[in-house]
Amino acid sequence: MMGDDESDNKPFILGDFSSYRDLGLSGLSMAPSFATLSQPEVFRSIGNAHGDSFRDFAFPSDEFVPSDPLNFGTAKQENPFDPIGLSTAVHYHQSTPDPPEVPGGYLEPAYHFLTQSRPMTVFHTLVTYFHANNVDYTVKQDKFKLKCVSYNGGPRLSFNVRIFTIDSDSKQYAVEFQRRSGDIIQFSEIYRGCKTHLEGEGYTAVTSSKQMTVRAFAPPPLDVEVTVDQARDTMKCLVQMAGSNCADVKAKAVEALAEMTKDQDVKVQQMIVADGGLEMLIESLDSSYEDVHCSAVTGVANLTHDREDACRQVLDRSSCLFKLVNSETPQVVRESARAIENIGCTLGKSVVDGVFRKHLDLLSYSKDPVARAYATRLVQTLGI
Repeated sequence: MMGDDESDNKPFILGDFSSYRDLGLSGLSMAPSFATLSQPEVFRSIGNAHGDSFRDFAFPSDEFVPSDPLNFGTAKQENPFDPIGLSTAVHYHQSTPDPPEVPGGYLEPAYHFLTQSRPMTVFHTLVTYFHANNVDYTVKQDKFKLKCVSYNGGPRLSFNVRIFTIDSDSKQYAVEFQRRSGDIIQFSEIYRGCKTHLEGEGYTAVTSSKQMTVRAFAPPPLDVEVTVDQARDTMKCLVQMAGSNCADVKAKAVEALAEMTKDQDVKVQQMIVADGGLEMLIESLDSSYEDVHCSAVTGVANLTHDREDACRQVLDRSSCLFKLVNSETPQVVRESARAIENIGCTLGKSVVDGVFRKHLDLLSYSKDPVARAYATRLVQTLGI
């Protein structure tokens, strides 16, 4: 099972993020105080992009559009599969093959369940769930497999979902989740959410007799009020750590500093901008380490929201931000686009020079629908 992560050229399918602020991300300003450096359930940003490289999920040469049919093996469909609107039900052909059998007979003991529902029905329902919960995924049609990535809990979580045939005569199938990298608690929450969703949809989801009972635990947020002076002391420590030559130390410091930017206290944000926090984030944009600049660009995007002083400070070093527009990591491109939109909306047409417009045009034609939406909205807002 562990060896079944070969790369492929299947198209990259991105969830529809139109529920955010009508693609306005200020609606995600629901994160708790930075005092809980644990991961909140809802981020002000789309997600803090710390983690492994996204090389397996690089942008494709073309997009998987609703008019493209999703065929499993030699299966045929009467109607196309709709990964964007998800408005079209999957229709089945009699020749639709069963999923493959379990290689070696081994399933992840804590992360699979059995079902007697049609495999393609289950597959479609999983895609619908991921679509609604902002999980990016690629489809490996012949293996009934989804290669998934989520940033909803902050750092990058990579996992696979596959459907296997357990007994073709009794039509019993297994749905297996396999974490590839990232936070185990976030992974467990996604697994339980998918399983509960399938059960709620009326599908038979019988827990395997071999399955262990696992309860993921996340400590509750600290119910304390942090003063601006305390926040300043914390930030100064993080800025010192972020200057480390050790990549791991620097990455953790920038991630925690980006976490602070989600604090909704205006005085805390002013302090971060004025006392060196934003400057460190801008410097970190230039880092060659992806896990550093991923977190940094989220912090920059958070601080530039309706803050003229922050926007001008970033604009003075805009080359660090603009180069991330060409990143192969979708999350980096999305957050770069969000920061650029914030700067344009806050400072107005006066900032749209040749370089700014060049990168705005690149985003307008991005293969990522979220980045494209940011750019489109900025063009419409400024009337350019």
